[in-house]
Amino acid sequence: MLQFYAADLARAPDGRWWVQSDRCESASGAGFALENRIALSRMLSDVFRHCRVERLAPYFIAVKELLAQLAPQQDGDPRVVILSQAAGSTNYFEDAFLARYLGYTLAEAGDLAVRRNKLYLKTLAGLSHVNVLLRRPNSEHLDPLELADVDAIGIAGLLQATRSGNAAIASSS
Repeated sequence: MLQFYAADLARAPDGRWWVQSDRCESASGAGFALENRIALSRMLSDVFRHCRVERLAPYFIAVKELLAQLAPQQDGDPRVVILSQAAGSTNYFEDAFLARYLGYTLAEAGDLAVRRNKLYLKTLAGLSHVNVLLRRPNSEHLDPLELADVDAIGIAGLLQATRSGNAAIASSS
């Protein structure tokens, strides 16, 4: 199932809308849109109110609900982790902003491990079970054991953990 989809829209001089590009693999932009709206609402509050800009909060509430529903074991509050490429990647700012706004942990592949077909976050207190992984990197960078990632980044055994029903992976928003 496709959880998230992004499209870049442009408006033609005659008023028609065009889809310039679209993505479901590491779709991005929602975090940038939110950050831009927050900044504009603070800098140009009168203009912002006058234009009656729609709030994005309902979208992010729906995202949180969707991610909670994806958790394989419905035992209370599922742990959701956002997987980012790295601090130097082009989308890292958005990844960090979304993690903070949604209240999720931001992690890189090295921060995660699979043991006995379960996904874990490495913490100072030890391994902590992860129910849902909101991935930002493209598919070929997820599991070097199965997706032949020549860079060897990713989480070894991740796909087996999902096939075993112990974790869910959602594409990014």
